[in-house]
Amino acid sequence: MSKPFYQALTRRKFLQATALAGLPALAAAAPDKDNIGTIDKATVEQLLKSLASEKGDERVAATKEIFRRGKAVADDLKKAGANQPRTIATRRLDLVYGLLVGLQPGSYTNDSFGIHVEKGVSEVDIVAMGKNYGFGLAGDFRADGVPNCYVRIANGKSLTDVMQVLLTTEPKVVSLNLNYVVK
Repeated sequence: MSKPFYQALTRRKFLQATALAGLPALAAAAPDKDNIGTIDKATVEQLLKSLASEKGDERVAATKEIFRRGKAVADDLKKAGANQPRTIATRRLDLVYGLLVGLQPGSYTNDSFGIHVEKGVSEVDIVAMGKNYGFGLAGDFRADGVPNCYVRIANGKSLTDVMQVLLTTEPKVVSLNLNYVVK
């Protein structure tokens, strides 16, 4: 069985990737190869700060690193104020935490979610993302809305998988929210 891709990263490649993503503080605090699983509190604090960054590449890099570390950082996220997502104005921190530890069952659909994107993103951009990640626009795109739009995931796709891949690959995505319904 092969190692996950992130375990195959050399320290040098890790430093290059984080520096390119605009996380020089994270790159400087990068763990050495023998201590890759050790949680450095300063690094976790930097990741938390980067989740709320105005720079999309920084948000994506921090999100990837938190998911890479897995549940080992869940307590740190909770101590920083993370909660399960509960509103349509979900903070990225809350959604990352919920996806990391498992979303609690609730009054939301399992095939739809909202997307909050940076200014300047258009409906055309959302449609292109949907083609790449397996969802389609479900209603109108509103440039000034929160969320900007709702999408419906394609058959055979998982809500949590699609949400996680968007958060870890799309710098234009600020946050996502569950599609809450009255039952």
